[in-house]
Amino acid sequence: MNETYKVTEIGLIPESWGLTPIYELRNKADRYSFTGGPFGSDLKSEDYTDSGVRVIQLQNIGEGVFINKGFIYTSVQKADQLKSCNIYPDEIILAKMAPVGRCCKVPSFEERFLMSSDGIRLSVDGRRFDKEFIFQALNSKYFRKKAESLSTGTTRARIGLNELKTIELAIPPTKYEQKKIAEVLSTLDSKVEIIAQQVAETEKLKQGLMQQLLAKGIGHNQFKNTELGNIPENWEEASLGELIEKIVGGGTPFRENDLYWNGDIPWATVKDLKKSMLKDTQEHISLVGVQNSSANIIPAHTIIIATRMALGKAVFFERDVAINQDLKAIFPSSKLNKKFLFHWLSYKADFINSLGVGSTVKGITLDTLKSLKLALPPVSEQQKIAGVLDVVNQKLEHLLAKRSTYQELKTSLMQQLLTGKIRVNTYQQQSAVA
Repeated sequence: MNETYKVTEIGLIPESWGLTPIYELRNKADRYSFTGGPFGSDLKSEDYTDSGVRVIQLQNIGEGVFINKGFIYTSVQKADQLKSCNIYPDEIILAKMAPVGRCCKVPSFEERFLMSSDGIRLSVDGRRFDKEFIFQALNSKYFRKKAESLSTGTTRARIGLNELKTIELAIPPTKYEQKKIAEVLSTLDSKVEIIAQQVAETEKLKQGLMQQLLAKGIGHNQFKNTELGNIPENWEEASLGELIEKIVGGGTPFRENDLYWNGDIPWATVKDLKKSMLKDTQEHISLVGVQNSSANIIPAHTIIIATRMALGKAVFFERDVAINQDLKAIFPSSKLNKKFLFHWLSYKADFINSLGVGSTVKGITLDTLKSLKLALPPVSEQQKIAGVLDVVNQKLEHLLAKRSTYQELKTSLMQQLLTGKIRVNTYQQQSAVA
């Protein structure tokens, strides 16, 4: 499609597209189609009930998804009284509070809901606009950035109804084109949602297997009572410190010396610990930087654990890596399989985190880490247990990577499709060729 483009606040968009303020998207036949939630004086804590009409709170409004938690209700009578604050399935609710402008669709498991004071209802005019297209456009980077620029507040950003209603969206001239764009993006949403369900199921499976295998092992029928509970008869009780040959810490080279930085040696910090097996780090240092600091180079495939901030998070690196002072490398003795230890640390991560101390940033001492007790199977059984958990962990990380790929694809396509850089028929032709 050969079409000229025009310069707008959003950027270049096709000449045939228009800019429409959010307020003009509303269903004009409904006087409450673009309204905010009740004032605090209109809906007080004493108005909450155990059943009735559910209240959608700020915590329910996710980034394009409804987060089903925090169940609060008010009476039918109160909801009727606050008619202007009622909101219905498949309508859009936006957040006034930071992150301002995030929005989701109202779920269909109730006939109606009541918004909290931090919600804004948008009932889109389906005769003039494709509702799914508008929802996708409201989840674009442009809209969020614009909403943030119009927000106020020193501690937590907030946007008002009057500011929000002025934000413009780029709208294709026909509902057909709007619908086709929405279909592409919502298809990717569906794929992400399916993978998210698979992730949740796999995480549940992993948790159940860790709970069973790390406490009861494989194929045992004789158990003994211990401080750690009932464990197999041939297992031992031991502290982590008894099973470790050494623990090595790290450090940070002097930032002001350029010779210490941007070298060939990966330098790991807590911000790098995003999955269990890692290939590289965000920052790199030089050998001179290592030699002139307390940073240490840790051999590949060594367990590295966070002892400050992301407490208990354990990972491996596929290559030799230097670490900073918030991380420790653990070298187990021959009595402790390192993969078994990795899964045990993963299982105990929340407990380890609970042991952290510190008013602003929590940390755990090496003595505390060494004092942790574990039920220890024979090495051969440790290897079998680790093998089972490795398979599940690999499946989980494959799903997480797949979800990330689809999310990145959608982000890229949103920018292109919602500004007309790629027209839907062009995209479909490219897909057919691929």
